Amino acid sequence: MARKSGAVRHTHKYYKAEDGLWYCGMESCTHFMPRNVAHQVEGKLSRCWECGREFNLTPVMMEIDKPLCGGCRIGIDEDDLDRLLKEKGLA
Repeated sequence: MARKSGAVRHTHKYYKAEDGLWYCGMESCTHFMPRNVAHQVEGKLSRCWECGREFNLTPVMMEIDKPLCGGCRIGIDEDDLDRLLKEKGLA
């Protein structure tokens, strides 16, 4: 019989710590990316530190220690970003 770990499934909210590793900043989450797989953080789904929206991490977004989604990075609020994405057929 399988045991439950008590872990709650969620989208991680990645941040880069002083030791250079990527950790999840969500309360009570102990997830981190060990050095041997740290390169795999790119492309993973994360939550924005500003608005909480989910987005895929890109090298540009990973330049800051607490990555922001594209909308927050360029200063577009969530409603305007949604409208623009729909207009371009991307949402």
